[in-house]
Amino acid sequence: MMFLKNPKVKLNRLFFGCASSLALWTFGYFLMYMTRDPASGLFYARLGYLGVVFIPTFFLHFVLEFLNFKRERLLIGAYIFSGIFLIISRFNIFISGVYLYFWGFYPKAGPLYLVFVVYFYACCGACVTYLLKAYIELRKTGGSQLKLNQVKYVLLAFFVASLSISDYLPNYHVEVYPFAYLVAFGWLVLMAYGTFKYRVIDINLIIRKTIVYTVVTGTLLVGYFLIVGFFARLSEGLTGYRTIYSSAIAAGLITFFSRSLVKRVQTFVDTKFFRQYVDREEKLYELSRDVVTHNTPEAMGQALQNVLMETFHPKSGMLFLRSKDSSGFIPVTMWGSMTVLHLPEDNALMKYFADHPQPFVQDLPTGSGSPRDTRTIYAQRRPS
Repeated sequence: MMFLKNPKVKLNRLFFGCASSLALWTFGYFLMYMTRDPASGLFYARLGYLGVVFIPTFFLHFVLEFLNFKRERLLIGAYIFSGIFLIISRFNIFISGVYLYFWGFYPKAGPLYLVFVVYFYACCGACVTYLLKAYIELRKTGGSQLKLNQVKYVLLAFFVASLSISDYLPNYHVEVYPFAYLVAFGWLVLMAYGTFKYRVIDINLIIRKTIVYTVVTGTLLVGYFLIVGFFARLSEGLTGYRTIYSSAIAAGLITFFSRSLVKRVQTFVDTKFFRQYVDREEKLYELSRDVVTHNTPEAMGQALQNVLMETFHPKSGMLFLRSKDSSGFIPVTMWGSMTVLHLPEDNALMKYFADHPQPFVQDLPTGSGSPRDTRTIYAQRRPS
């Protein structure tokens, strides 16, 4: 769902890769457990390993992207390894066969299977190590509490994932209950909790769009049936029988009003529930489109005010520009309860901006939606 709703975010794509690999593994193993034919069991085991060979690589790539670490050579090597394992997993040197174990068939390790197991836990160990170092560093440097909690839950999730050794021991006839499916479930639960509680992955867009289109679809359906019923009764009263034109009229009216309804519902939902949500590309496009049509500071300021009010919903605000005679700053637009009509050149606010030239930005290093104030970061790094 996160991938389909917002596939442009790289972290969402990697999470989709992790989840898809786990799903293919559990699906293949489910079919392997259900069959009673050894040949079919081997086929389904190898089907499951189409996903298994990519699990460690996707895990590693996800953690590196989440922490914003640049390890391009490491990732290239990891994907090459997964590609090699994908090829050799089709042969007996990787999985030599299946045997009855607990409730069904289970794969037997071939001569090169141990290489994959070592690779798997090397990736898991790297994930836990990177996350643990990042968590300790954030604790030492006093990083944001939001980022600290994000790292903590991702660390817990990948630590749980490293407990999947129970599924590899039976490949060598070590009688241990294979409970890695519970490990995968624990990983998903921790990631889901971290996502909903601390926005490890940005799902605001998913929730927002779901609410908007659910309300719009429900409203349009109710409107459609009401319009059909009204015109059906009207035509029956006038002509004595019902016609099919009532459905066509209803469809036309619904099509005409649907776009306006989507915009109104989206504005209402954003205002009441998602004030922190800003579609940056859309709003910047709207602002640039409006600004090019104006040729006065006042009109440009009004366009900027409209965008700010639609996105951040501030209760009051003012936009100042330097006066022509350089005697100070005068407002070009204002809203709310602001009443300041002039700011001198040496006022405290202007001095603050002169000392802190860095702009306020929404810094999204991981695609998680966690805002950071670059001025605060800059002030923390400045020598005392």
